[in-house]
Amino acid sequence: MLIPPQNWTGYDQGAHFFLPSYIMRTHGAKQQRIAIKRTPKAQLEPVFKALDTLGNTKWRINKKVLSLVDRIWANGGRVGGLVDRDDVPIPEEPDSEDQEEIKQWKWKMKEANKENSERHSQRCDVELKLEVARKMKDEEGFYFPHNVDFRGRAYPMHPYLNHLGSDLCRGILEFCEGKPLGESGLRWLKIHIANLYGGGVDKFAYKDRVAFAESHLEDIFDSSDRPLEGKRWWLNAEDPFQCLAACMNLSEALRSPFPEAAVSHIPIHQVLAKLYPQK
Repeated sequence: MLIPPQNWTGYDQGAHFFLPSYIMRTHGAKQQRIAIKRTPKAQLEPVFKALDTLGNTKWRINKKVLSLVDRIWANGGRVGGLVDRDDVPIPEEPDSEDQEEIKQWKWKMKEANKENSERHSQRCDVELKLEVARKMKDEEGFYFPHNVDFRGRAYPMHPYLNHLGSDLCRGILEFCEGKPLGESGLRWLKIHIANLYGGGVDKFAYKDRVAFAESHLEDIFDSSDRPLEGKRWWLNAEDPFQCLAACMNLSEALRSPFPEAAVSHIPIHQVLAKLYPQK
């Protein structure tokens, strides 16, 4: 949405202005629908406020990452977890009456058709995500209305491109409103890169994750400057596109006269339950 969604005030009152919107995803479960309708509004007020806060958070497209994804996709995919845009070759039928050879051919045919079917589905998924991103890339910002599932977990109501989607989605989305990093933000950006890199690094103590990022500054700069032509360090990450976005942001900050004053738009994921035990 290009404007903030309506505030939630009831079961079917909020979010979209013209499309039907429901605060809970009941998927046809009549009992759940009845229960939420009967719940006093005062009891639902904290849920309304939480969803309104999420819905009023403004996002935008990270044009640098989107441009790179478009380059990769135009060249056939196969990078950063993107599916191959080409089908696997279909094996030719053997010119033989040998039953074992025919059996093997049929098995390879089945495997090839299955792989191509899966690739087709994945290509459609990528195309839908990129189509939305391209359409929104020149907008100043946009919003995602949210609702909850029957367990109370909040989700964006847009089905294709959203901040809870795949690494591709998360890599090409960023907050519209940036904030100066400060000393703490600069530290957390380094921790964020370590978390996205994964491979066990995300289980290190926070100080060791900071040390990991600092020991790979040359790789981080190279990833930012030459993501496809350089060493491609970012592709070793478990979440490559998010890692690349963070590398670009950290590179800009560290190259600025005052890194702590650099503005960041990167969402940094945190597990709140684990924030307090560590320093």
